[in-house]
Amino acid sequence: MSKAVRSSWRCVDCRGATRDGSPSGPKDPTSQNDAFLQSIFLKMNEQIAQTIRQELHPFKEEITQKLTAMQTSIDSCSDQYMSLSGELASLREELLSLKSDNLQARVKTLEDKFSAAPPPSGVDEEALFSEIEDRRRRSQNVLFFNVPESSSPNPSIAASEDLSQVNNYMASVFPVDPVLAQRGLRLGKRSEAHIRPLKIVFPNSSAATRVLSTLRSNKSAVFPVSDDKTLRQRDFLNRLRTELTQRKENGEPHLTIRYVSGVPRIVPATHQKNEGHSNHPPAP
Repeated sequence: MSKAVRSSWRCVDCRGATRDGSPSGPKDPTSQNDAFLQSIFLKMNEQIAQTIRQELHPFKEEITQKLTAMQTSIDSCSDQYMSLSGELASLREELLSLKSDNLQARVKTLEDKFSAAPPPSGVDEEALFSEIEDRRRRSQNVLFFNVPESSSPNPSIAASEDLSQVNNYMASVFPVDPVLAQRGLRLGKRSEAHIRPLKIVFPNSSAATRVLSTLRSNKSAVFPVSDDKTLRQRDFLNRLRTELTQRKENGEPHLTIRYVSGVPRIVPATHQKNEGHSNHPPAP
């Protein structure tokens, strides 16, 4: 070996050792790849985590608000549940109290009374049908008041004179299309102290309604008029008058009785005709 070769030559063991004396063999390429891949995975994980944090950050406040709202709703439901529980407890106590008062026995007594009561008969239904038919027959009648009575002692002549008076009056009230009466009848016994009402029968209920409507709205009408009421209708009107007197005595002065859709009612005196009330009070 030349001098240069000899100075750099080393044995196998010396060539495998580093300058500090530790052995230095060839590096394992597999471990180097694992370390490289691990570093790449770490960087990717960090980037993914950072991306997720950035994407979820705008929703953080919204989610917090919704959670807060849910908590508030849950608290409210809990309060309502507690309130309902208290009410149920109170109802339970009331039921127990009612049971202690022999409620079941009292209900049983009432049931026995109802079961023992006689079944309703057909009298009320017959009375109702009779009332309806009576009102139908009277619907074409109109009662005239203060019509001077005939001095004739003959009933036929007196009735003819009464009818003639009413028809002449109707001709003055309805000059274009007069509503003529068919027949008339004085109500009650003749007396020098007062003039008996005169019941006039018109051809149909429409004619009678027309006469009533026209004369009631006419403040200068010569003869007051009223519909031909049944006994039940007169009783109802008398009860209304009694109630009206009591209410006025109790501090309701501005009331009166007026017809509402053909039925007398107690209404404020300020109600006008265009509100469906007749300005003419019911006839006595």
